[in-house]
Amino acid sequence: MTDTSRNDEFLACPYQIALSNRMQQAAPTIRFILPDCQSARVNIRYSAVTSYPNGVLGSYSPQTPGDGTTLAWGTFATTQASVDGNGFWSVDLAENAFGNVYAPGSGAILFQGAPGKDAVFANGFD
Repeated sequence: MTDTSRNDEFLACPYQIALSNRMQQAAPTIRFILPDCQSARVNIRYSAVTSYPNGVLGSYSPQTPGDGTTLAWGTFATTQASVDGNGFWSVDLAENAFGNVYAPGSGAILFQGAPGKDAVFANGFD
C-alpha cells in the first residue's frame, strides 16, 4: 500500500524496487513510514530467516540524502544496523540520512529495505 497523501514529499516513489547487486537478499523488501519523526531506532524481526552469514541491512533510498537522482541500494554501516542470532535487526534511522526516501525536512521517514548477505565480502576475502 502506498501513502498517496505525501506523494509531493517523495524523492522517488518506485512501485517495483529493483533487486540489489550489492547484496543477496535473504528476505523480502519491506516498507514502512514513521510519520512526524526525525529519528528512531527500529527493531525488525524476520521470523522465517534466522541466519545471516555476513549479514547486512540494505536500503533502497538516495545515497546522498535529498538527491533523488542517487536512488539505489546501499547497506547500512554496522554502527547503524545490527542483527542478533535470531533474525532480530536493530537499525537507526534519521530524517536527513541514508535510509529515508522522503525529502529532508519532510518531518517523516520512509524506509524500504531488506536484510541480506554481503555479495562483495561474502567469500571471506576482505
